[in-house]
Amino acid sequence: MDYSRNEKYFRSKNTHFYAGLVMLVIGVALVILQLAFWLYYYFFMIGAALAVIGAILAFVPQWSRSSDKDIDELISKEKDGYLKKKISELELVNKLSPNADSVLIAGYDYDDSDALIKRGLDGKIRSSVYCISAVIITKKGIVTSKRKFSLVNNSDTEEIKEILFSEADRAEMITHTVPFREGKNDTEIKTADFVIYSGETVAFRTPTAPNATVESTASDIVALIKRSKA
Repeated sequence: MDYSRNEKYFRSKNTHFYAGLVMLVIGVALVILQLAFWLYYYFFMIGAALAVIGAILAFVPQWSRSSDKDIDELISKEKDGYLKKKISELELVNKLSPNADSVLIAGYDYDDSDALIKRGLDGKIRSSVYCISAVIITKKGIVTSKRKFSLVNNSDTEEIKEILFSEADRAEMITHTVPFREGKNDTEIKTADFVIYSGETVAFRTPTAPNATVESTASDIVALIKRSKA
């Protein structure tokens, strides 16, 4: 993982890209007008200069840092096979519940105080802190393996827990918003956490993007908890 390129991505602003793109378009338009209508030669010179400067502003900085696609591919690589790996490492293959599927829950951590947050050129908001969690449902309870790592430094932790159905009370996906200052504008990021409770105590929490799969997993766990206590 190239932490330096990733950090440049999260600390960079998109202003130069959009300004450069506008200059590039105007420059190309001036060049085309000069060639099509035989306007004064300085139209061509000004247009060519604007196009070159615009291209430099828009695209040269991109080469020195990770792109939206680079970050997404890196995340995908880290997630790939994590659930199966944990089931095997923890020797849970023969202990899995036949009544519910184990799942991988993953998402950007926007709540971490050290996180750098950026809206990419594709409009997606990303955090420099990411969590990957294997939620393994066994015949007796839930085994969780949560890996939390940074995309801009070597911070990388993993925590494994076992929560017996007899100790758990409920599981749910909680949606919430996180304040995000974008330039001079204040906006909010809609995100969610998957949470398992023991009484009123949070036994496990991991960030996730709001989705139906996580909600279904929470419902399955609640049903198994109720069945174990019936």
